[in-house]
Amino acid sequence: TMAVVGGSATAPASGRTERIFRFSTKPKGESIGNQVIEGVNAEGVRNVTTIEAGSLGNDRPIRIVTESWYSPELQMVIMSKHSDPMTGDETFRLTNISRSEPAAYLFQLPAGYQVTDRK
Repeated sequence: TMAVVGGSATAPASGRTERIFRFSTKPKGESIGNQVIEGVNAEGVRNVTTIEAGSLGNDRPIRIVTESWYSPELQMVIMSKHSDPMTGDETFRLTNISRSEPAAYLFQLPAGYQVTDRK
């Protein structure tokens, strides 16, 4: 299983890069219900693509399944799974989701740093 954080992944064996998901938009497909993931409500969608037998020299149909869990509250996909017999299984999962206020020190200027106005 390979965790995917961005919109593409490199298959280790072949070195080729494939487009996997767009995480910023709500996926379309067959609804598979709702569940709470990492404390966040998410809506599930499944897309199934079938490559017919003989299309790629395959002797039987190849079934590719993509499952995405979208959070309307966060407006992003928080978990997705992609299963393809030709490339294997891939999983993306957002973990340790914290919606609390970030610490104030993260926004303070470092010691000795000066802000100047350029004209």
